[in-house]
Amino acid sequence: METCPDSALLLLNQIPQSEKLQGKECADYALLLTQVRDKNYLDSLQSDSLIKLTVDYYQDSDDKVRGGKALFYYGKVIALQGDNEKAMQAYLDAQERLEGTKEYKLQAWIQEYVGRINDDQERYDMALDNYQKSIFYNKKKVKCNEQDYRESLQKYMKQNKEIIAANEQLISQYISQI
Repeated sequence: METCPDSALLLLNQIPQSEKLQGKECADYALLLTQVRDKNYLDSLQSDSLIKLTVDYYQDSDDKVRGGKALFYYGKVIALQGDNEKAMQAYLDAQERLEGTKEYKLQAWIQEYVGRINDDQERYDMALDNYQKSIFYNKKKVKCNEQDYRESLQKYMKQNKEIIAANEQLISQYISQI
């Protein structure tokens, strides 16, 4: 979805009888469709009813990430409709929901969008604070990505050492049989 949102939209639109989806499948489909429309800049095609399905489904769920994403995209849709106060509340609820997760990129976006609303309403000190928090989360994302990379590299190197050791043992056995 990140690199080819147009292809993702095409695939989602090809799901047969998507209107018959229920429960989690319906909520996840609505979230994905809202995300992909956003990535394709199709904001004018969105109504709040699609993403509201996801918000309602994940409201009492333990899935903080999907619940937070749903609230974030709900806020974006509501902001496009001109209701900044309702959008602000959705963003703040999303931020609260995402606390303790590693969704730093999304948390950075939330702070940026809250900052934009504060900026539009001439609450400049609050907007500045939101923008600084956005920078903080973006830095945290980079740091987390670097740590994940290091851990993956260490795991890969350990696996390679094990493979090399096994190969050396096989070579030794082969040589001893000659």
